[in-house]
Amino acid sequence: MVYLLLTILFAVLIYLFFKIIGMLKLEVFQIIVVNYLIATILGFSIWQQPVELVSMVSKPWFLTSILIAISFIATFYLFALSSVKAGIAITAVSSKMSVLMPVLAGFVFFDDRISILKVIGILLALFSFLLVFRSRESFKLNWKILVIPVLLFIGSGLNDTLTKYAQHRYIFNDETLFLSTIFLISFVLSAIYLATSNSFNRNMVSVKNIGAGVILGIINFGAMYFMLAGLNDFEATFFFPIVNVSVVAITAILGFIIFKEKLSLVNWGGVLLAIISILLISVG
Repeated sequence: MVYLLLTILFAVLIYLFFKIIGMLKLEVFQIIVVNYLIATILGFSIWQQPVELVSMVSKPWFLTSILIAISFIATFYLFALSSVKAGIAITAVSSKMSVLMPVLAGFVFFDDRISILKVIGILLALFSFLLVFRSRESFKLNWKILVIPVLLFIGSGLNDTLTKYAQHRYIFNDETLFLSTIFLISFVLSAIYLATSNSFNRNMVSVKNIGAGVILGIINFGAMYFMLAGLNDFEATFFFPIVNVSVVAITAILGFIIFKEKLSLVNWGGVLLAIISILLISVG
């Protein structure tokens, strides 16, 4: 239970930190690159064992770590693009609805137990996402760009599903090395992209961006580490819905309290529904 609560806590911290980054108008992609570097250094420091490239490549989860790293970067890019093209509401809903993928994988591939209460709770959780992110511009979507949030849905769901797959099939007391490898690959790929991107502006490299990247790297590593640890204790069909719906409800409330974000009655109804869904999934 501790790992579940810590996963939720660190996921909420990521949301709050990105909110602050946006308010300070910092360079997000530079922060992301530094974040991956710090997470890599932190992971290998905690591992405290000799790391050889040959032994790392020979690990059964190495190919999966490459896929997850690529998915990490692609999902981040799609989230940013979808926010601009499709709107923040539909972007948030599509990224959270992606919980369907690891949930279905849990039932089909990981032999998770099915109960009526759990299924009802998951369905209510999905509906709560629609209500929490409901706004005046919520679903005024140009169907020509629908492919972007759809790809975001697939990418976000793929991240969680591949992580659960690796944890279920390949990882045996080397979670830290697995995460460090993912972050290392993510750092290399994102750094190459940033260095070759036309949008890269060396003048925007600043102490603020680097400092923000350091903080985000620590939080990001913690979120992934506790998620892997939590998946050892809970079924995917319990863990992912509980984490997602908890993060949505908590961040909505904190956004209202800290950032003075306006919540309508429909939004509050979504928060209440999220809490009910948590209880149903827990009992189920």
